[in-house]
Amino acid sequence: MIKAHQDLGELRLPRIGTIRKGAPKPQKGPGKDLEYFRLDRTAPAVATAWLETFGPEPKEISGILPYADPAENLSIWDELWQGKRLLWRGDGERLYVQLQGNNYVRYAEGQGPAQPAAAGEKVGNLKVARVSHLRLLLPQLGVAGIFEVMSSSVIDADELWANLMWIRSIVATLQGAPVSVFRAERQFNVPQADGKTMIVTKHMLHLMLDSRSLSNLLPAPKAGPLLAPPVAARAGAAGQAAEEDDAPDDGEWEDAPTIADPVAAFVAQAEARQS
Repeated sequence: MIKAHQDLGELRLPRIGTIRKGAPKPQKGPGKDLEYFRLDRTAPAVATAWLETFGPEPKEISGILPYADPAENLSIWDELWQGKRLLWRGDGERLYVQLQGNNYVRYAEGQGPAQPAAAGEKVGNLKVARVSHLRLLLPQLGVAGIFEVMSSSVIDADELWANLMWIRSIVATLQGAPVSVFRAERQFNVPQADGKTMIVTKHMLHLMLDSRSLSNLLPAPKAGPLLAPPVAARAGAAGQAAEEDDAPDDGEWEDAPTIADPVAAFVAQAEARQS
């Protein structure tokens, strides 16, 4: 047994397919942004199960998070591509993978050279992209493997990570948490070269805890009467029933002094007078 493999100790599921936001790429430029998810790079049997389960143009996919580590469920990297060839991958500060000649060099965390450019910046004619890989299990398709939802949007990366952190804060563990990833319409103002602004509609990614799990988080209704039993009215003169409270809703008030016998009180006041 190779010693390096023995010491690896990582548990990984195979990747079954890739789920993309855009249409297949033409000869030049990126593929057109879609309103729905598109399954790519998978076996014909899996593609058939996908179509039967989610339909031809799904805007929402229910799945299960496969790992306990947030970074294993959602990896985010800055990447520079030349066609189908990766030139380098970085963590925003330093490179993690770099193409040197015909071979890829991998660096330990924090040991690689400084990342040449940030996401969105250009290196020559190429543009650095922030690429997100959201990993899901889709057991309803009948296969035990990972499906990766991919995006090259900085906005998607920020939103998915924030959503994942919220889910992490309310579940015992991310591993096995049922979630849904969906696309929602959003408008952006894009500045043009002539100084004008064009409104562009995109369908961005969002991640949420599955609605069934949200229902389980709600407190269960307590058994018993919904209202407290009525309080018995105090006994009044000649069995008179208690009247409704006429006190104002707010403000300060004081109790009036209680007079036991008004006749006796009048006599006492008269005797106290001098005439």
